[in-house]
Amino acid sequence: MKFDICIPVNNNLDCLRVAIYGWATYIQDRKSIRKFILHIQNPSEELDAVTIIKEYGFDVEVVSLGTPQENMVHPMNRMFNACQAKWVVMAEQDVFICDAIDRIVYDMETQGFIAAGPIDTFYYDNINARNQTAYGRYARLSGEPGHYHSSLVILNKDFVPPNPFTIPEGYTMHGVGLFGGELYHGLRINIDKDKSKLAFFRQQHAAYGYGADILWGDLKLATHLYYSSHQKVYTDPGGHLNHDEAAWLRNEEIRFLKDYD
Repeated sequence: MKFDICIPVNNNLDCLRVAIYGWATYIQDRKSIRKFILHIQNPSEELDAVTIIKEYGFDVEVVSLGTPQENMVHPMNRMFNACQAKWVVMAEQDVFICDAIDRIVYDMETQGFIAAGPIDTFYYDNINARNQTAYGRYARLSGEPGHYHSSLVILNKDFVPPNPFTIPEGYTMHGVGLFGGELYHGLRINIDKDKSKLAFFRQQHAAYGYGADILWGDLKLATHLYYSSHQKVYTDPGGHLNHDEAAWLRNEEIRFLKDYD
């Protein structure tokens, strides 16, 4: 069973390199990955990103360059539309798989699911963050069930329309700010409304930084570090991380990348 993997790349090739190592290591059948489809936020990273993936023996195609970071809808749509396999995995450069995603895709098809992803809700409760500003706070809080976070979304293209991440014209999202929807939450509106065909992963605070472990039942599928491309952005005036917190996150990222195997 073939699938394509879509990854937006932005200012952290160290994470991308280890993430691709994870795909090469944990997948059961490397031939199940048809191609990696990329959006490159910073065009100067295009050659290095492509080289990293080719070094692991995978095919790769860049289909999108340099869209403003605050709106990833169009790059996500372009990546999805470029996929030719029946199944599409939307991932991120700082998502590190811990199980055979090809087996998960097979299980989804045999059980009749058309889409799966982590419910966009979790909060920082791991004791690794007990001395940090955000400890105990919500990290994500989707006000409406069924909205997936983009970190690890699996889709059957036979049941998903083109440009699936765009919120339909005239549709009012359920809230704003913390309780509001991401712009890419159009996905949940655009796919089949029969929830019995949707699988839901859950996020729990990981033991590294403000990362999240992504689980399907008790099975840990991946760890998502979050913040891998944002540390400088969020320490600029108006951001919500202070410099000490950003430095801690960077050290936690380094610790995870050393531990990940």
